[in-house]
Amino acid sequence: MREIRRVNRFFLILIVAYMGISMLWGFIPIGDSILMRRLTVLLPELIMLVIALIYWRRSRISFGRLIRFHRLSPVVIVLLIVFSIIILPFVTLLNAISMMFATNIISTELSGMLTNSLAFGLFSIGIVPAFVEETVYRGIICQTYVKYHWLKAVVLSGFLFGIMHGNLNQFFYAWILGMLFAVVVEVTDSILSSMIVHFMINGVNVVGVFLMEKYQALVGTNSDSVIQESNTTYLNIKDIIGLLPSGLVCLLIAMGILFLIGRLSKRSGVLRQKIEEGNKINRETEVIEDNFGKKRMKLWTWHLTVAFVLCLMLAITVEMAARI
Repeated sequence: MREIRRVNRFFLILIVAYMGISMLWGFIPIGDSILMRRLTVLLPELIMLVIALIYWRRSRISFGRLIRFHRLSPVVIVLLIVFSIIILPFVTLLNAISMMFATNIISTELSGMLTNSLAFGLFSIGIVPAFVEETVYRGIICQTYVKYHWLKAVVLSGFLFGIMHGNLNQFFYAWILGMLFAVVVEVTDSILSSMIVHFMINGVNVVGVFLMEKYQALVGTNSDSVIQESNTTYLNIKDIIGLLPSGLVCLLIAMGILFLIGRLSKRSGVLRQKIEEGNKINRETEVIEDNFGKKRMKLWTWHLTVAFVLCLMLAITVEMAARI
């Protein structure tokens, strides 16, 4: 229980530090300085990385063991890239569902980040988040939770990954993707796999927005107005139904590729095993609770409650500001 409280306290510190430092950073005049703009983009990841490194040093565990880092074969890496591309229509479907009730603010953010350089966009939105966020959520947090219950670890670490984004639009699909990333890690036994998938999904989105801006400039259309119009358009059920077939078909194909990756990694039956182990732990815990009156092991503590309230307040504020 102490280890769970420690990692949940770590998440709360992440959220408080991000909010506090971001508020202070807002008082710094940025102006037209490219350096300051780029630091602003990287600030959340830098905060997360520093706190994660402090946690790692205090844990006295090797970094590779802490985050579950192992090498992957070239064939598995290629299949992971294919998996990432195939899963994109499903990601689009998830984003569309979230746009039924929330404003799509990510397009504006991407556009602002790509104003000066595609290379910086790929670095700041692709490489850095793939390494830092996977280290924190599929590494430190999820690998702590899985010691107690695998399925709950997947769901809860994905949930924390979702609320960390600080807006309602990204919360929904980031939660689902966070769970998917955790499954990819389990199938391959390496966090490197989720880093690859995370980078590919973000990277393709970056390149897509960049090409759209170039095309709009070529035809003489104001890309900012196009993006703003798309962000304020809330989708309805007919839009979702139109995206449903391609999204679900691509999800099934992606799951087939993931199964093949599991076979190549000699871990094809690991998910069933983990779920059965979790059910066994639940039954044993219930027996202990009945016989000795001990409290059942819980992953959720008050630290997560406070962090959730803070993130929810931020997400509501961001949504209200976007609708004004």
